[in-house]
Amino acid sequence: MTGLAIVGMHRSGTSVVARVAHGMGLVPGGTLMDARSENARGFFERDDVTSLDNRWLGRLGGAWEAPPRTTLGDWAALDTRQLRSDRDSLDILSPDHPPWFVKDPRISLLLPLWDRLSLQRLPAVLAVRDPLESAGSVWLRDGFTPRRSLALWYLYTHQAATALGEREALVIDYGTLVRRPEQAVEGLAAFITTTVGRVIDLPTADLNRLVEPGLRRQDGRDLPRLPREYVDDARDLHAAVAAVHAVPEPTFTLPPLPGWVDEVWDELRELVELRRSVQTLTSQRDVLAGRVTVRRLAPWRRKDS
Repeated sequence: MTGLAIVGMHRSGTSVVARVAHGMGLVPGGTLMDARSENARGFFERDDVTSLDNRWLGRLGGAWEAPPRTTLGDWAALDTRQLRSDRDSLDILSPDHPPWFVKDPRISLLLPLWDRLSLQRLPAVLAVRDPLESAGSVWLRDGFTPRRSLALWYLYTHQAATALGEREALVIDYGTLVRRPEQAVEGLAAFITTTVGRVIDLPTADLNRLVEPGLRRQDGRDLPRLPREYVDDARDLHAAVAAVHAVPEPTFTLPPLPGWVDEVWDELRELVELRRSVQTLTSQRDVLAGRVTVRRLAPWRRKDS
């Protein structure tokens, strides 16, 4: 059972990295999510993995658009019965499965969970992208505010990069990958060979074609103007992580979480809690409405009978 996780904020190049890894012979297994207009070549994400990750984010008090606040104690206290059930449901975690990868941006927030599922410190490739490009794409796709979109980029990138510290890891900067694909492809091939096993020996030109620079449509200029402080904070984090693009055994120092990101984080958590409260109240209302309907119809049924 050998594999790796491909992580990074939504709209940050994780699909491109997955496409290259697939071209090198790694398999995702399962049923993959259908391609859509925003990702015409496919996401390389499994429907069952996405559902699994969403469930665990909910158990931890968050959602994909509202990362949970977690501690080491939270990861140690995960439900072992549920872990065992989820582990058994994933074909890639069987001992005789060929070399594999799992790709879902949500795993940026859940790497310790996947360590528990795979029973190993899972190697990881972190795809990182210019924060305004990534946030601009999320803003257009999901309709989040620019501030929220940029804060999400920061939280995903910071949490994923923090989790790289004690595992075999590689960083791929999307902008550099598009400009100079040869370097990134060679670095990814070497990393996969070291951590997972021998890769398919395809010509470098064939692997480079998988990058398809023309698919890069968002340059960040569509994103409405944000305070300079926000942009500078995000660019500082991007610079720290992107500096080790395709470097074996990367080491970097992350800046502390800015105050405005922490504020958005609290706001997102409150929104999730409010949404769940509304869902609970709605469910209770529907149950009560159903009971009232049954009581009103019951006499008619007795009369008709």
